[in-house]
Amino acid sequence: MVDLARKNLLYDKLRFLITVSGVAFAVTLVFVQVGLFLGGFVTPLAQHLQRQLTQAAEVSRAEHAVDPPPAAGPHFDHSAVYPG
Repeated sequence: MVDLARKNLLYDKLRFLITVSGVAFAVTLVFVQVGLFLGGFVTPLAQHLQRQLTQAAEVSRAEHAVDPPPAAGPHFDHSAVYPG
């Protein structure tokens, strides 16, 4: 059965090559369409999420923008703590 199918396919080699190239071209077009779809749908979605994450990070930085207390170290002025 497989021998008969192979003989039918390879009997006219030019027709077989034209058929295979047509199928390969159709598959290429499908990949191009999928790429265009993903580029038109996924890329703007990712850009939107990136904007939201950037805005959230800026708000978070603004909420926590408080000067830290002075560190007690060798250069700490103890006289400022005691009045007089």
